[in-house]
Amino acid sequence: MAVTVIQTDSKSNKLIIEFVKKMGLTAKSFNDEDYEDFLFGKILKSEKTGKNVSRETIMKKLNSK
Repeated sequence: MAVTVIQTDSKSNKLIIEFVKKMGLTAKSFNDEDYEDFLFGKILKSEKTGKNVSRETIMKKLNSK
């Protein structure tokens, strides 16, 4: 499976989704906030280490800034 992301205005978006559906493919429209959430989740997943960090360590790091 491949995924293509095309950023459009709302008028073009409607035409593109219609075209994709006529080709027998699926299309999903996201607003800016949904797309940012997706990208943020992707970043979190790539940075996940599986290690636990204590609350104390986190608070020290936050207070040092």
